[in-house]
Amino acid sequence: MGKNSYVDIAIITALPEEIFAAISIFDAGEFKIFKSDGCTYLYGSVTTSPSFRPYKAVITIPNYYGGTLASSLATDIANKWNPDVFFLSGIAAGNPRKVKLGDLALANEVFEILFQKFTKGKVEERSRSLDVLPSLVQQCAESAKNDWHALLSEPQPKPGHNPSPALHVGPVISTNSVFGSDQQRDALLKDFPDALAIEMEAAGVIQGVEFAKGRPARCLVVKGISDYGGDHKADNPWRKYAAQSAAAFIKSFLLQDPFPRHALLKGYPRGVWLASEAEKYNWLGDIEFNQGSHKSAESNYTLAWENINKEKNELRRRDLSARISLNLGHIKRLRGSVTEAHHFCKISMILSTRLNENALADTYYSMGLIAREYGEMKLAMRYLERASQHYKNLGNHIGQTSAERWQGYTWYSLGDYEEAYKLIIASHNTLIQHAPSYNRIPEGAESFDILGRVLRQLAIKYRNRSDDYMRLRKKPGFGTLPQSIELCQKQALDNYREGEKIALKIGDKFRLAESYLSFLIFFYEFPDLDFYSNEGIHPWKALKQYYERGEKLASDNEYYLLSCIFEKYIGNAYFQKQQYKTAFEHYAKRYWYSKKVRPIEQDNALEEMTTKLIELTDTATRQRCIAYFMECLAQSGIQKPERAISLCNDLIYAIG
Repeated sequence: MGKNSYVDIAIITALPEEIFAAISIFDAGEFKIFKSDGCTYLYGSVTTSPSFRPYKAVITIPNYYGGTLASSLATDIANKWNPDVFFLSGIAAGNPRKVKLGDLALANEVFEILFQKFTKGKVEERSRSLDVLPSLVQQCAESAKNDWHALLSEPQPKPGHNPSPALHVGPVISTNSVFGSDQQRDALLKDFPDALAIEMEAAGVIQGVEFAKGRPARCLVVKGISDYGGDHKADNPWRKYAAQSAAAFIKSFLLQDPFPRHALLKGYPRGVWLASEAEKYNWLGDIEFNQGSHKSAESNYTLAWENINKEKNELRRRDLSARISLNLGHIKRLRGSVTEAHHFCKISMILSTRLNENALADTYYSMGLIAREYGEMKLAMRYLERASQHYKNLGNHIGQTSAERWQGYTWYSLGDYEEAYKLIIASHNTLIQHAPSYNRIPEGAESFDILGRVLRQLAIKYRNRSDDYMRLRKKPGFGTLPQSIELCQKQALDNYREGEKIALKIGDKFRLAESYLSFLIFFYEFPDLDFYSNEGIHPWKALKQYYERGEKLASDNEYYLLSCIFEKYIGNAYFQKQQYKTAFEHYAKRYWYSKKVRPIEQDNALEEMTTKLIELTDTATRQRCIAYFMECLAQSGIQKPERAISLCNDLIYAIG
């Protein structure tokens, strides 16, 4: 290998839970973090036995997901760090005829799908086969065997489902497409019946290494089976276990000392620098945030802020301070602490004006979203327009379309769904046209979800005014509207499904919860549509399922603002069915969640509950509902809900 090898092995991951699994298994919390332009690496040692010195290793993750970005990252690692062996560690969708959930797939061949088109249950594709060194695969399979189970700390999500997870050696399919149904998966597996799993990065990593090295890649692809793709991805509790299993298998292999050590004992490659503690925690916060783990992200951002003064380079400290304060502002807004969010974004704005246009654009964008939370819609528009212009100057299409999408959503919040549609559909089309990775980034999930919401609202507004809807379609900017209100409803659902699919793929729990909320509201607003029976949809059953999934995600991850909205709509759904006790139990839960965010949410919760009480004409029923509400509040631990008591007493007095 020679003197230019700075590490012996490189471990590439693609998703937040994958890199955190690697950090956990390899005790990488104490690894040093190095940065270069556009890349961040965890650098440290993997101890195997007292007889040998540790392996030098880097662990990293691309900024986004998919084969192209993984290929660029692999080339960068090969050129800078020059490891002897690469590992791709993570999760994959399994072939249900070959593997079980929790099993491992070790690739001995990778089928790269170059082109795909799904039509009527058939798949057209161009593909090619990429070889993985047979001797390396055989050595790995024989050395590691079943020893990886002892290294796991993550329990199986369904004990007894797969009591003895197995290692399977065979082909793996690598594609940039995310499967939305069993039908699509099965159509592809029909052409590759021996494939163990389907994933998205292996082909890119192998080709990236070969491009840099100029010879066949010494690369091992190890994937834990987390789901079966398609229809099964929605109920997917296996991701963490599968990700940790892959990392544990790699470590169990390395514990056998399978390779000689070539890395230099000291020194780092050119073009990288040691990150400060503040940069380390900010990077970890970014990964947590992209996974939707807002509480953990906030903890890391706070640690980054507390360590900012240890950054010795003044310019870097100022730039880092701007980024950390912006991140804290963003996370505080999402968790409902709008005043704190405004405080940190102001700090970022002051610092950013003296730094670079990108930081300023990000700050204007966050300030626009915060102004929306305050109800300052005109101010929000001004901030978002500035952000959009700065992003446009930078050629940042993802940032530009995000700012324009939220301008449209501001019109949505004002009730002007027509103006909202024009801006949202334009930003959505621009994103798809200029960001090839749109189906692998959080902004892609958000774009589909928000487009679905505005289509839903247009369908609600015009559901009894089909002539007005057809006239609207003839106006400039509305030619892309679906041809009928029914198609508008169908397209709203299709957009939710696409947003859900992306959120599932990238592991973004927050956007997945938002997607489930959109489904819930849709089935609440449209409880009986003609096409439901054709698609096998049972609206009431679907509504309850999306509530259960979404509310669990929201409560588990402390998305309290989302929890409020889930409780509101499920309560309203039960109210419509005259199941008043259940309805007011949910209204009480909403009030309980509202106390964890901003005061205005408590007011909204009480006012909307009051509206429901007024709708009840029977005095005895009304008083029973108030009793349900107060009983639930007491059970939830709110000892003296003075505002709620006062409101209920005044209401009883006013309307008897």
